[in-house]
Amino acid sequence: MYCTTTMTGLGGTPFGPMRMLGRIAFSLGLILVVVAGAELFTGNNLITMSWIK
Repeated sequence: MYCTTTMTGLGGTPFGPMRMLGRIAFSLGLILVVVAGAELFTGNNLITMSWIK
């Protein structure tokens, strides 16, 4: 979500720098999740699916 929000307002920016900024935003968002101790949605789904099997 953070990556998409960051890249939305950059319509006139060239493709390369826009992709690099998106990668940085995604990495920063993932780091913030780990540092804050939050849980990822995908991790919760994997635990639920393994429990169902």
